[in-house]
Amino acid sequence: MGTTIKPTMRQTTHATIRSFRRKDANDISRMMKELASFHGDAIRANPNHFIKHCLSRKKIARAWIALRDKQAAGFLVAYDRMNFVNGQKTCVIDLLYVNEAFRRQSVGQALLAAAAQDAIRHGCETFLVTAQPGNATANNFYEKLGLNRETKTSARYRCDKDGIKKLARHATPQRVR
Repeated sequence: MGTTIKPTMRQTTHATIRSFRRKDANDISRMMKELASFHGDAIRANPNHFIKHCLSRKKIARAWIALRDKQAAGFLVAYDRMNFVNGQKTCVIDLLYVNEAFRRQSVGQALLAAAAQDAIRHGCETFLVTAQPGNATANNFYEKLGLNRETKTSARYRCDKDGIKKLARHATPQRVR
């Protein structure tokens, strides 16, 4: 496997994993477009979004990049949340992508290992990764790493900014005594 160079950098036999830096924003944005295209999504995020949300004082996520021969090989974005049902702080892997040229070379595993080490440092008790049910490659990858598949019967619902405003209009002002 790899040897730890310093807390923010991990060297594997195949890639160097380190925390996201401002200079990585264009590479991560490009790879994000590739990931979105794979899923049939249109991407609205740009390099500045990664800088703002992963590096600023008000950051809401953490990111890592995998480099091989100074070339971007993959990235991972994670954030923590509290699961108030089970009372545990959870590290949620929001995005994981490995460039096709670097797949099956332990890059994804090294990115997840870096995020897991960080989750431990942040006091997380659970680790959550999602994959589309039809993405057999991703599902097999996670299971081989020892993650347990959860099958839920719940559905996810989403709305955009206009939908949020519409929901907010339904709020009834309450008097606080």
